[in-house]
Amino acid sequence: MDNIVVQTTKKIKLKRVLRIHSGVSPTSGKIPVIRIGGEWLRWIGYESGNYVEVLINEDKSITIRPTTKEVAAQSSVDEPGKEGLVSPEDK
Repeated sequence: MDNIVVQTTKKIKLKRVLRIHSGVSPTSGKIPVIRIGGEWLRWIGYESGNYVEVLINEDKSITIRPTTKEVAAQSSVDEPGKEGLVSPEDK
């Protein structure tokens, strides 16, 4: 009998709308949380144990991009001389 190869493709949405959940921080109390996981992350190349860099843009959007463990260790502190965003509570 001949070997038959079947290729399947899973349709993945390129845009996701996520709900912001409520989480708890030991230092800040109740905080907003975004959960991202599953096949969607694997499909775009993220695996368990990988490192990502999360950037807050001037328009308050968030950029998530892959990075290395070494870069993550160096960039865990805000860049000196850069002004951070001001939270609504601080205004």
